[in-house]
Amino acid sequence: ENMTDKEMQQKILNICKESTEKNPIVIFNRIVKNEDVLIPIHGPIHHVVDGAAFMTAFFNAGGKINLEESFWELCNRAEKMPGGMCGHWGVCGAVTSVGAALSIIKKQVPFLILIGEITFCIQARHWKNLEKLEALVVVKEMAI
Repeated sequence: ENMTDKEMQQKILNICKESTEKNPIVIFNRIVKNEDVLIPIHGPIHHVVDGAAFMTAFFNAGGKINLEESFWELCNRAEKMPGGMCGHWGVCGAVTSVGAALSIIKKQVPFLILIGEITFCIQARHWKNLEKLEALVVVKEMAI
């Protein structure tokens, strides 16, 4: 069955609202392994899923946000992130999704330094994890 983006987003939100989990990786796995959602392994839906998992974990750990309102704001921002960001921009859409979630949680606006520092740390950790998975072998070979 082909779902519209809004239908898929609503199903993701429902999973998040039902979760009591505080680990964003566990929440992410519940979303992507849910047979009612059918998240592809690649694609712009990850611009929503990754940030939503992070937001949900924050909320479940006692973070003071309106989860549903924050989720829909994340979806609005994710729609502005083009597919293929990793290849075209050199930054994974999953990372920008978590960055968007952080900016929503912290009610940040452009040009505030704190959120940028947090996002850069997340990006650095993301690239470090990719290196552990040996996904940067090609990049390293190109640099030689």
